Amino acid sequence: MSKFCTTCGASLDDSATFCTNCGTSLEPSVQAAANAQVNNSGATPAANAAAAVKGAFSGVSFKSVKDAMTMDNIKNITKKPNKNTIIGLAVCGVLVITLIVVLLVILLSGGYKKPIDNLFKSMTSGEGKYAKKAISKVYADYLDDNKKDVDEYLDKTFESIQKTLEKHYGDDVSISWSVDETKDLSSSKLKDEKNRYSERYDEKVTVSDGLRVKIKADIKGDDDEDEDSTLSIDVYKVDGDWVLSLSDCDFAGLAKAFQSASKSSSKYDDYDIDDMDLDDIKDALEDYGF
Repeated sequence: MSKFCTTCGASLDDSATFCTNCGTSLEPSVQAAANAQVNNSGATPAANAAAAVKGAFSGVSFKSVKDAMTMDNIKNITKKPNKNTIIGLAVCGVLVITLIVVLLVILLSGGYKKPIDNLFKSMTSGEGKYAKKAISKVYADYLDDNKKDVDEYLDKTFESIQKTLEKHYGDDVSISWSVDETKDLSSSKLKDEKNRYSERYDEKVTVSDGLRVKIKADIKGDDDEDEDSTLSIDVYKVDGDWVLSLSDCDFAGLAKAFQSASKSSSKYDDYDIDDMDLDDIKDALEDYGF
């Protein structure tokens, strides 16, 4: 067999006058007449192109593509090209690329964990650039409008937190954490968060999801460490992005809570720098409205 159907690519006997797979006539006179009819009809180039595309997909169906996806057809695709096999391989390629893109989006976005991770990165590094990624665009724009230099403001805030941590735990402080459990926030909580954006910043946002994330964290430095401390943080999906709740975005208040937990001020007599851990910080945060 050395003859191939010009429509579906099926392999045929040399003497075949029509395709046994799709029924296309292979007689030159019939094909010439068909071509003459098209050329004499005054069809435009666009019409001819449309007819060519239609002809290319003639005889193609889900079943024909599925049946053509055999190992023999795939192995011999260059020697004996089969139109249905080529289409099947193209579709598989598109699906693989789509799956890769989806996976990359999921992996790079980090989901609901990303803003929490960025918050801890800023706390241990003293760099505000991570915290800036943990907040919504609306809140970031608000800081830009109300702070002379939002990056400098965030850096100074988290430098203060980093120093407090280093004062107790020593240099090279790190926070490792894992999710203990998550709880869906109620629709009323989502509505409240949306209203806060409207009331505080006069901005309409979409709050499509929310979680209360209970985490277990270990804090380690050169001098001390605390293990298995627990903390709950609320995160919301605002305009498609997971961000910290507005309550957890009061970074200045966060810094004050850390300072209060370490200074044993008259208001926070229970917080001793020598015994400070995440539970003390959590109590201070609650006193500051977090």
